[in-house]
This record gives sequence, structure tokens and C-alpha cells, in this order.
Amino acid sequence: MKYIHLSLILLFIFLLNGCQSQQKPQAPLPGFENYVNAYTSGKISTGSSITVHLLQPVSQKNINLKKLFTFSPDIKGEALITGERVVEFRPFAPLKQGTTYSATFRLGELIDTEPQFKEMTFQFSTLEQWFSVSFDGLQSHEGASLSQMQFSGCLLTADDAPPAETEKILQAGYEGKSVPIRWNHELAGRKHFFTIDSLQRYPGKKGKLQLQWNGNPISVQKKGEETISIPDLNVFEILDAKVNNEPEQHIEIRFSDPILKSQDLTGFVVLNEDANLRLTSEGNIIKAWPEKRLSAEHDLTVFNGIENINYAKLPASETFRLHFSEMNPEVRFIGKGVIVPQSETLEIPFEAIALSSVEVRVVQIFKENILTFFQANNYDGSAELIKAGRLVHSGNVDLTPKEPDGLEKWNTYKINLAELFPIEQGAIYNVQLRFFKEYSVLSCGENDKASPSKKIRSEKKEPYQTEWDYPGWYFNYYYPPNYNWQERDNPCHDSYYNSDRFVSRNIFASQLGIIAKEGQDHKITFAVTNLLTTVPEQNTELRLFNYQNRHMQTLTTDNQGFASATFEKKPFFLIAQKGNQFGYLRLDDGSSLSTSNFNVGGQVVTDGLKGFIYGERGVWRPGDTIYLNTIIEKENAGLPENYPVLFELINPLGQVVDKRVLTENINGFYPVQVKTAADAPTGNWQAQVTVGNAVFSKRVKIETIKPNRLKIKLDLPKTALTQKTESIPLEAAWLHGSPARSLKAKVDVLFVENKASFTGFEQYTFTDPASSFSPTEQAIFEGNLGADGKTSVPVDFQSVEDAPGMLKAWFTTRVFEQGGDFSINVEQAAFAPYPTFVGVKMPASEDNWYKTDTDYLPEIVLVDANGKAVSGDDIEARLYKIDWRWWWESGEEYLAHYVSGNYYRPVISWDVNNASHKTQLQLNVKYNNWQDNGRYLLWVKNLTSGHASGVTFYMSQWGAWRTEGMAEGAALLSLRTDKEKYNAGEKIEVTIPSSKSGKALVSIETGTGISDIFWVNTKEKQTSFTIDAKPEMAPNFYVHVSLIQPYGQTENDAPLRMYGVIPVLVENPETILKPALQVPDEIEPEKEYTIRVSETNRKEMTYTLAVVDEGLLALTNYKTPNPHSEFYAREALGVKTWDLYDEVAGAYGIRLEKAFAVGGDADLAVSGEKDVSRFKPVVQYAGPFTLKKGKT
Repeated sequence: MKYIHLSLILLFIFLLNGCQSQQKPQAPLPGFENYVNAYTSGKISTGSSITVHLLQPVSQKNINLKKLFTFSPDIKGEALITGERVVEFRPFAPLKQGTTYSATFRLGELIDTEPQFKEMTFQFSTLEQWFSVSFDGLQSHEGASLSQMQFSGCLLTADDAPPAETEKILQAGYEGKSVPIRWNHELAGRKHFFTIDSLQRYPGKKGKLQLQWNGNPISVQKKGEETISIPDLNVFEILDAKVNNEPEQHIEIRFSDPILKSQDLTGFVVLNEDANLRLTSEGNIIKAWPEKRLSAEHDLTVFNGIENINYAKLPASETFRLHFSEMNPEVRFIGKGVIVPQSETLEIPFEAIALSSVEVRVVQIFKENILTFFQANNYDGSAELIKAGRLVHSGNVDLTPKEPDGLEKWNTYKINLAELFPIEQGAIYNVQLRFFKEYSVLSCGENDKASPSKKIRSEKKEPYQTEWDYPGWYFNYYYPPNYNWQERDNPCHDSYYNSDRFVSRNIFASQLGIIAKEGQDHKITFAVTNLLTTVPEQNTELRLFNYQNRHMQTLTTDNQGFASATFEKKPFFLIAQKGNQFGYLRLDDGSSLSTSNFNVGGQVVTDGLKGFIYGERGVWRPGDTIYLNTIIEKENAGLPENYPVLFELINPLGQVVDKRVLTENINGFYPVQVKTAADAPTGNWQAQVTVGNAVFSKRVKIETIKPNRLKIKLDLPKTALTQKTESIPLEAAWLHGSPARSLKAKVDVLFVENKASFTGFEQYTFTDPASSFSPTEQAIFEGNLGADGKTSVPVDFQSVEDAPGMLKAWFTTRVFEQGGDFSINVEQAAFAPYPTFVGVKMPASEDNWYKTDTDYLPEIVLVDANGKAVSGDDIEARLYKIDWRWWWESGEEYLAHYVSGNYYRPVISWDVNNASHKTQLQLNVKYNNWQDNGRYLLWVKNLTSGHASGVTFYMSQWGAWRTEGMAEGAALLSLRTDKEKYNAGEKIEVTIPSSKSGKALVSIETGTGISDIFWVNTKEKQTSFTIDAKPEMAPNFYVHVSLIQPYGQTENDAPLRMYGVIPVLVENPETILKPALQVPDEIEPEKEYTIRVSETNRKEMTYTLAVVDEGLLALTNYKTPNPHSEFYAREALGVKTWDLYDEVAGAYGIRLEKAFAVGGDADLAVSGEKDVSRFKPVVQYAGPFTLKKGKT
């Protein structure tokens, strides 16, 4: 939707007059800007709503929403007040295409106004729908079958179009039969990509793919058709040759078969008898890049002798007459980033082509208004600029390249803002580059271009009142008055020159680098350095503000550049100032650095509190008394006496059936007894304890249960089950010993993934990441036991052909009594769905990064179902270049798209026949351009057994260092420690890759906050430092390192700032208690007995005592609760980090890594199968008690 703001009306009218428009849009009268902030205007989508933003909240009562809007032509719909200042009209149906609407908005119905402003009239118009169809062409890929091809293209609509309706436009038929079209719709709703797969090639004849399109589904009167010839399977030929100008001018030659990648193509492709072309091949396409940009017509000759992947040679040479068109006018900024550590100059580089000049518009965001700007923006934002800035410069800049006639190719220019107007330190400048048809150097026939010396758009003196003197929003939206969507890509028409082609960027001069860290304890620590030198900046003033721009606190950095404070309320923004240098940092959670690529998961600690709830057994019946205990502990501090906690018991219906405040406790143990009603609902109840902001809960299972009356034994083998396993013995007997004669039995099996490796091969991966296997359950037996209570369960496993590797098989056995009751038993076993397995391992690497143009020797091993070495199988291996895992596909299943189907081509392929137990592959990824950096999948398949496995890893031209060209991992730093786990008192050595001129900020962080922070001067190649493992660091802490390099250093091409986090496990033996019990051999009913309790190492401890029938606990698989494992479970990182280094121009930073660590328990899918419970409860419970040191 397009909005116009009242402060823009004069500008809009001025632009229309300047372009000699013959019709002005109807606009509200002056004065409405005192009541209305913005309203819908310009060209909008037919699916848009009409919105008015008020400057003050709605004040009137009893508003008749039906009378707020009237339209001409009429629009059926409803008006809504979606916020206290936003009024929206939502049409019931899409608006009419290409229609101008006049709207009357009854403002006086909502707020008090002067009489002449009770009704506001304005206009808007809708886009006229149209569409175009373009084709990418036929494709086939190396490694795929030659007998099939795919055809792809794009359907582009002028306005948003529903995917369902868009898909009806295009129909495809192949050899007289309708064929499906696979669609991929861009979220914006205007680009619709289509692919037609599996087009069969026939020997001896060509196939015909017929495409027809009809715009009726989107109410466009346009039809068309195209016939595509699918080449003969037995003929290797050239399909077409064409010129492509994006991203740089090159020629694409498309063949019927994939091209043999290993051949030297030099001399086979010649342009105007010039063979000096840069050539690459990809699938069935050869790309040729000329040495310089060309225009007019040229002859391209492709000579016979080029080989396809089957070594068949192109039989005949062909010559094509190609037209090289002039490059369309375009402008673009170079690099990224906003902050420039300059003071006297403020240069911004850009590139342009086919333009003799550009219009430069600069809006200054004044330093006094910085808080207002950052309320709605980050450093690179441009929303609501009119509230914080003002246009300070608008004028043309002539573009004069060094070479004659150089305007028709990309040239680099720079603008020094300091030469245009005085630079104010602390101000941010929004620079926009515009260009119009008059600036183009293209030849457009009769209406030829203006000469470069012709002056365009004369500048006028700024009038008394401009767009910047009214309330509203600054808006860069511009379309010429005669805009025609069908001419939008025609540089000889005004429609080409619109705001979609303009570019803008913010620029800010500052030498201050800022890092901020906030823990769960609300303490924020700041570190300030000089961007040019990395030296800490002392005596820097730090002012903190909330979102409403209210000043909260002022700090000053010490001689290490540090400052810290604890806040009662969350600060939103930081202003740092030292002399005339300023630095800004937003402190909202969304702006913090992503740690999702690091191993930072674990238990989340709230306000330093940890809790553990346990009961005396695993299941209860309605009417039972539930004995629960909650242990509460506050890190590094004890709980005050009679510290209150809130206990709630919630039934499966979500109703709170018991709620009480507990204060009585012994050393943090809060006991509670709850008597359930005899008619209490069964299911999963919830015990919940609230302590301040921390909430702890435990599932309490209540069931109408009966004890098992039968003992069931499914005699599973100790080794893994295999496809050769024919049967499993089953036996059942009554608890008193007699066999369960002729009773009915049923056995089900559930298969789940088991990623465990084989003994001795722990470093190898035996799981296929490209498998789409999901847990499956099947019945394998249903029949009667014999007279002796025994039978044999035949094994015939189904639905495991897509298994990624070894599986866990959960067997559920039920034996039914004559009356219908049954006893149940659940057991598990390992299952090998393949006779042999293939494992793969990459050579050792610090952080799973490897270097291009380097030889590596990945290893492949073959083992049987029991992990014993085998040999003789045939193996294929493929290396794929894969995309980064975005947030919506954070699992591994999407890797199947690479190893199956025809779209993705392997970078390297290997085939090994009669493989030995261990095989090494020679892997070397050649570096051609930045696209060779990134993530790879090495996928290996055992062709004999059918099992596959794979590993993903990363490669770059620099190995462990990252490069700007990579979207993933560019700013991530690898850390390593000399051990995985430490005892309190030991030294921890941490090593990072580094350069000699950098500085590392090391922060010791826990689940609640920062325990230490310090600087480390770095050395060439790598830097090591040590940390003392202290008792209070248990169970774990994190080392967070920000490696900072001086701005402009030339030692390496690494980012200005890289950061990394590594967990460190610390164990404190003093925290482990070992209770010892002396219990009578037998406890008889109705008789007293004595139990003696002590601690093995004579430590003080608090405990509870429960005496429960052993058979009862065995039936529920109940294990004695272990509070230590809960209180000393690994803690999640509880510190957020912010910095501004990604905003520094040329820092090669990234804002957010779109990959999220995934984790979980492979057994969760069957957790409901493990507890089998039928019993009558027998329970005695006592405690809590505190045992003094050395006592019993």
C-alpha cells in the first residue's frame, strides 16, 4: 500500500508541474495536516485497504462506522478503528483495476475539528493488472539421466495475484497429454516461478512441449502460446544461444545434453574470430564472457568436438548472429555499512552505467533528533525521516569516467558530502541517488537522448514553506505521471525511471566502537574502543535512554574502556560521546547478536533461581494422596527464612484444583501432600510452583490403573535385529507361575531413528542427512499362545526402506485375558535395516571449515550390523554445494532435494567398486569465485546394501577465516579449549585464530550474567589465554570472544569484528552427595522398623524418605529422583550482546544468521510407551530432614 502524508502535498504537486502533468490528483485542503498524519494515496494494489492515520486519539463516542467513508465509484466494505489513531476501510472484494477513486472521510465523526475540516476528500487509484511470461529454457544436469529434461520460466504480474488464480493462467501439454506445473510464488505476490519436470526425451524423434496462457483468471484480456521442442535423445546438439546482461554481460549457449566438465573448452567458442573468451560450463549450459562490454551485432561460432558427459562429440559447428544491446541505466552503491571512521571527509562510493549524471538528495538526521530516528529505525533505516531530519542538499552530479565513451559500462564514482555542505559530527545522513530519462545516454531512435552537457531540472530557491515544515512522514515514493506498467522495463519510456530504481543509503561519521552485554540479572556492561586502532576509549560518556527518550542514567568508561550498571527498567538506547565523536547503539532484544549458530542451549535460569519437583512414584490413582517435594535454590545465595512459594495443582482440563502458599521449608525443601478426589479426572495433571518470576512444573500422571496379572517376556536378542531375523520367542505366565495357556497376544513395533555410531567408529557418521524417514509403527503379530504359554513371533518388518541408518525398535506386547483385560510389556532393541553400513568422516578441522584449492582425504568405512569391518561393496560418493539452512527449514530433510531428483548437480563425483573396509577419497574444491565459499554436503551411498550417509561442512578461500561473499558464518569465530570438562581449580586454555594487530574482548558468561570481562592482545595466526576454573562456575559457563581488528588493516580479508561462543563444563566434586541406607531385609505389615540414613563422606545433607513396594516401582520404571542432575544441569547462555561493528562500512558483517540450532531426544516420539502401570499403591513417606555433618 502507498501512503501520502499531508506534508508531501506541495512536493507532489511540484513534481507533477515539473513533469508537465495534465491532471493533478485531488488532495485535502491545507489545514488537515493538523488532524491527519497520513492517508492512502497514489497507485495501490487492488487487494489493499484504505487507511487514515490520525495525529490524535479518537475522542468521539457512539461512532457510526458505516458512515465514516464514502467512495466514488462505490466500494462495499467495512470501516474499523484498528488503533486509537488508525482508521481502516477493508473492501469486501478486490478493487477494480486501473480505476481512480475519490474518497470522503468524515473526520468530525472521530475527533473534534473546526467546521471546515469535518470532511476530508482525497484520491487514490489502483494498478491495472497485466502479466508477462518469460522462459529460462531447457535444463539438464551432470549426474542426472539424459532421458529427461526440465523447463522453467517466470510469470510476472503487474499487481498482486492470488497463487491459485495465477496457476490457472498457464497450461502445459507434452506430446498431447497435460503435464503438471510446479510453482514457486514470491511472497510479494507478483513473481511466480514455474518448472515443468521429467520431460521425457525419445530416441529417434523430438518431443513437443506446448505452453498456453490466458489471463481470464486474473481478469486480463491476454492470450498466447509457445511450442518448445524437446531434443531427440540420440542427438547431441545446440538448442540456442543468447546474450544475458545480468549480472554482467555474457553469452549462454544451451545444449541438449550436460557438458563434460573436465574438458578444456578453449577454442571451441569464438566471437568474431576472437577466441579469447572466459568459458565455464554448468549442466547443459556453456557461459562465455567477453573481455569488454559489447554492443550491436556479432557472430558467435560454436565448433564441433565439444563433448557431453557420455563423451559424445558435437557433430557440427554452428554460427549465431547475436545482438548485444546497450546496458540499461542503473545506479548502485558499493559494499555495505553505514559508519565511516572519517572526520574531515565523508565519502560514499557508488557505481553507475548508461548515465551522464545523477540527482543527489541528502537528508540530515540531526544529532538532537537521534533518539527519535532510532525509535523507528536501525542504522540503515529511513522511516519517518521528516520527524528527525530535513533535506539539506538536492542537486545534480555529472558523471565523467576516465575512459572515452566509458559511460556505457559500469564505472565507480564517489561523492564527498563534505564538499556539498558542512558535516555535523553526530548527525546521520540519508543519501538518495535518483536518475531520469534525461540523464540516460541510450539511443532511443527519433526521441534521442539529451547530450551529457544539457542541464536537467534546474534547481529552485527553497520557498518559505516546504514538505519539511508539516507533520507527516518523509516518503521517497515516485512514479512519473504517465507511468505504464507494460513499459516499466523500457529505458526509452518515462515509466522506467521510478523510485523502484532509485537507491538510498545512510552514512555516519564516527570512530567509536561499542559493545554492550546484558545478563538475566539486568546488569549491563559496556566496552568502547577506537575503530581505527582498537584501543579502549576511557572517559567516554555513556547516556542511557528508554524507548520514550527519557534519560535513565549516565556512565563514564574507565581506563579499559569499560562501564557497567544494574538497571531496574530496560534501557532502549545508548548515546556514547567523547569529544566530538559520537556512537549510537539500540539495546532492544531484536538487535542483539545471534548466538543460534553456537552451542548455547541448556536450562534457562530465571532470576538466579533453580527448582526441582519430585514425587514418591510415577503414577497415582484417583483418591490417592500425592506426596510432592519442591527444592528451591538461588545461585550463590541462600533463600531467606520462610520464603514464600506458590503451589498449584492443575487437572487435565486446565482447572486449578489446589492452590496454596508454602512458606515452611527445611534448607529449601518445600513438602506438600495433596489428596485427590475419588472421581478425579484421569490423564496428565500439572504440579506448578511459582517463585517470583520463575516457574517450575512437573507432570503428575493419574490413571484408573490395575496391576499386571501376567508376566510377559519377549526374548529379544542382545545383538541388533536384522532383516535376516526370522522370529522372536514370546512367553507369558500368570504371576503365580502357571503358563498363560492359549491366550490371545498382539505385538506392535515402532521404529525411530537411532544416530548412535558403532563402537570403534565414533568419529564416523553413519546417518543419512538426506533421508526423509519418520517414525513408523506396524503390527507384526496377532495370534494365540500355545498350551505352554509360549509362541514364536515371526518377523517381517515393513516401511523401513528409507531408514537413515540404525533404528531403535520399540516392541509393545499385549496378552489378553478371557474377560478382555490385558497385561502389557514394552521393550526395545536395536534394528539394522541394512546388511552393511557405510560411514564417512572428514579430516580433523578446528571448526568444520576447510580451505579451497587444498587436498583433503575424507575416509569411508564399511561395517556390518554389529559394527565389524567388511569389504567388497560398491560405493558412490557425491559432493554437493548446498544453500544455508534458513529458519523455515532448520532440519535436515531438505538435503534430500540435492541427492534425489535432477535439479542439483554434484561438484565432484566418485565411484568405488569392490571397496575395501576403509577407503580414502581425494577432495579438492577449486576456487573460481566467491560462490565457491559456503556449505557442502559429502554424501556416500553403499550401492550393494542401499545404505547412505553424509556430512556437511564449510569451505572458503581462507579456511577458518570467512569472506564477505558468504551470507552464512561471515562474522563467526571458532574457539577451542584444551579439554571438554574441567574440575574446579584447573587451568582452562582457550585458543582463537587471530591477527597480530587485533584485540579480543573476552567475557566469562553464565546463565545469569557476566562474571568477568577483560581484553587480550592478539598474536599472528592464533592467540591462547587461560582462565581459572572456579567452584562457582559449575556446572558450566561460556567464553564469549569478540575479535576486533583495526579499520582499514590489510593483513587479512576477515571481518572487522568476529565473535564466537564456546561452553566450558566445570565439575565441583564437593557438590555431590552420596546417601547411604541401612534397611531391614524384610519389612512386615503392622510392625515397626528402623532405617538408618548417613552420607558416605559424612557431609551435611537434607533428604526425604519414601518407602514404596519394590514391585510397584518396577511396574512404573520409576527411578530415584536425582536433584543434582537438575541443579547442575547445563545452563543456557543468559547474556545478550549488542555491538555496531556490522554497521561499519567495509566491515563485511552480517546482521543475523538465519540458521537455528536444532536439538531434541530421539526417544521423545515413544515416551508415552515406556511407562506401564497397574498396581495398588503401598506407600510410606517422611521428611524432609536435615542430617548434620558426620551424623547418622
